[in-house]
Amino acid sequence: MNVFLWWLLKERGDLLKLTEKISIFVLFLIFCFAFNVTSIYLNSSSMNMDSLYDGVAANEAGSLYNKLYWSALFVLSLWGVILNKKEFSRKIKAVVPVLLLCALLLVSVFWSDYPVITLRRVALVIFVVFSIMISVFYIEDRRRIVLTIYKASVVALALNIGVLLLGLGFDDNGLFSGIHGHKNTAGLVSVVGLWITLVAREYTKRLLITNSLYIAGWLVILILSQSKTSILLLLVSPLLWIGVVMMKRLFKAQLINVMIISFLFFFFTAQLLVVVNGMTNAEFISSMGGDVSLTGRDFIWSFVWEYISQRPVFGVGYGAFWDVGEGASNLGSSEHGRIYMKFIHQAHNGYLDILVSVGGLGLFLVGNMVFKIFNALNKEVSERNRLANFSGVLMIFILLHNITESSLLRTTHLNWVMLLVLFFIFKTTNDKLVK
Repeated sequence: MNVFLWWLLKERGDLLKLTEKISIFVLFLIFCFAFNVTSIYLNSSSMNMDSLYDGVAANEAGSLYNKLYWSALFVLSLWGVILNKKEFSRKIKAVVPVLLLCALLLVSVFWSDYPVITLRRVALVIFVVFSIMISVFYIEDRRRIVLTIYKASVVALALNIGVLLLGLGFDDNGLFSGIHGHKNTAGLVSVVGLWITLVAREYTKRLLITNSLYIAGWLVILILSQSKTSILLLLVSPLLWIGVVMMKRLFKAQLINVMIISFLFFFFTAQLLVVVNGMTNAEFISSMGGDVSLTGRDFIWSFVWEYISQRPVFGVGYGAFWDVGEGASNLGSSEHGRIYMKFIHQAHNGYLDILVSVGGLGLFLVGNMVFKIFNALNKEVSERNRLANFSGVLMIFILLHNITESSLLRTTHLNWVMLLVLFFIFKTTNDKLVK
């Protein structure tokens, strides 16, 4: 135990206050969970009809382990607040957008079709958000935050390499899921692992060879996973960010304005090409070599949109659409004729999942958080801040990733945890030692 604490706190750990030591420990455990270190899955999920309703019951009930784990982190975080109430009072005003979002989730209990499930899931969200918030509040410089996340990623990488060497962690198609249970999760974790390793490179200059080996390790995991979305976005996100920053400097504009205008430009350009060539959107996608149905996502999106249109402002209640027991809407396969609908737990679009659960108001509040992050990045990017630039790349990755997968507002999902961390970092911490 003493060796572990020395490793975790070794950068001048003897000078840290107790609240900062608690926060570092909590942040490390948060990312151990987000990187699947504390809940290893070696067998990929399968669509086994015999276990369908067992799985439904398990998902509805939730995991006792998760509840105990996050309750313990919540208590530790609360202890930190008790030890230093002044710091909490000083910084809490800067995170109002997150507080408003949590308040919306909580009051959604009143219109939820499954109020008990919603209340239980909102409680977990609050525990997670509070633990992340307090861990960032009390760590005095960003370098230590980065290095703490980096150490959690190193543990995840070591476990993945160990599983790989043992010949485990492969699915039926020979794709590597490692300790994560699914190749797409392994791909996503690899990208975030690469991100934190590259950011930490600035602070580990005496260990550049080791850092380079970690980079190579994550690339191996990513390639073996063959997660097309993660690989594509790993290549595209930096290019898009570079383009946005160049346009910001050229036109002396705000980052968020450049991003909105760029999105509208590409969208209308694509639509113009469709019209000029006398094609439908589906034909245009097909001509580009893509799957018109986006591997069945088009039907899922249409299915979810039916429910969004019924409650567009407030949604059906947080966590009250998927995995709510045998009454879940997607289990009525006889009504929509797609057997795979019985096995899905998300809309495969983060924005639609927000709309169906907490409506347009919820999407607005999440969008406000994203806006605040880019607004904070605007000044720091101008100063060529390394962490800010890499954070911009990660934000683009997360936003694009949610077009085909759901991770926004999903309690302990790595993308959502990272977005919360970036929000708290750029809203409440100083920029010491990050340039």
